[in-house]
Amino acid sequence: MSYQSAIALAYTFVILVIIKYFIWAPRKHHTAPRRLRNVKECLYLLKSSTLKQRASPNQRLVIAFGIDNAFTTVDPIHAKRFVNQSKSLLRTQGDDWKMLTQFASDWTKQVVFVKLQTSCSFRLLPMVQALVFHTVLRKFFPAISTPSDSEVEFITSRINSLWIASKGIACQDKTQLVYQRKEFQSRLQSTFSPNKSQSGEENPLNILLPAYETLWRVVLRIFLEVQFLSEPQRVCEYAAQFEKFLLDPTRGKFEEETQIQDGLSVSIKGIVAEGLRLYPPTRRIYREIDGEEVAVDVEYLHRDATNWGDDAMRFIPGRWATLTTCDAGKRGYMPFGAGTFECPAKPEFGLFAIGIMVGVLVTKFANQFELNGGDDLGPLENVRDAYSELELRRKI
Repeated sequence: MSYQSAIALAYTFVILVIIKYFIWAPRKHHTAPRRLRNVKECLYLLKSSTLKQRASPNQRLVIAFGIDNAFTTVDPIHAKRFVNQSKSLLRTQGDDWKMLTQFASDWTKQVVFVKLQTSCSFRLLPMVQALVFHTVLRKFFPAISTPSDSEVEFITSRINSLWIASKGIACQDKTQLVYQRKEFQSRLQSTFSPNKSQSGEENPLNILLPAYETLWRVVLRIFLEVQFLSEPQRVCEYAAQFEKFLLDPTRGKFEEETQIQDGLSVSIKGIVAEGLRLYPPTRRIYREIDGEEVAVDVEYLHRDATNWGDDAMRFIPGRWATLTTCDAGKRGYMPFGAGTFECPAKPEFGLFAIGIMVGVLVTKFANQFELNGGDDLGPLENVRDAYSELELRRKI
């Protein structure tokens, strides 16, 4: 064999190797996390979790949003500092709740008035997202100037798209995701602080993202359950309860029970708790244990008929009249997580904020609007991109 032939043969062999391993070779697929659905096993895992076990699955959020908080760090000092900061920001006194309630009510009234100038209907989802976003801003970033409607719509829709895209990071090209993130951060910076860094611990999303994400989906779904999926008589009774609570947003009114149809005792606290049961803000809690990603299936635990009865898939706030926090925990109720890293919003802020925003929506739209596109809603889905086309239409 000549020297030239040997070289040609060698090149051919190299090309075949490249084809085999880079073109024909099967691509590695991201393995779905193993789901945990046993209450005791889930509670044990969450009580024994470490920062590293939590941070690893959340690195997708670092890539998508550039956040650096207790969800993503393995530094215990940084994590503790963030939690303490969050607790300080979450602290809300009586007058603060009244001001936040008034803000949410005024904002909703103004937005609805403007929208009805040009049309008798408008999309529900963007309005709920904007209400939650503005309320979160008012609470946690009171010095920020009110962003325009277009800015809020861009930010909330981009949070949603980046969140969805981040779940496929393991098996996709990150180039487009990084580009979207840069555009998003640029717009975010113009809203928050044009002359200040928006990265690392200075990123406003460290606070904004968990607060906003915890609230908007459950606020939307409780509103739909209360206003459009309940019996007419019960809708009126719920609306009356929310009116009382909004006039006096205190723990007393939040927990005050009212006898309604069928002898059930219902409170705003029960309505919120039932919404969080059926539609937990975090459907699954992820941990990485010895190289394996596992998921506590919160949504499954909250809807398991074995623990909650044959009516587990029904929205029944009255069940909380006799259900203690301890009993609920034994059934796997953990809308704000559990164990080592339980959400600091659990004791009060998360519950009150949901109650206030649902109350504002119920009282503003009671008997005046109907749902367009929701004739066959049935049991509500809890996925983030559901109900994007639902509209509220003013009754003629």
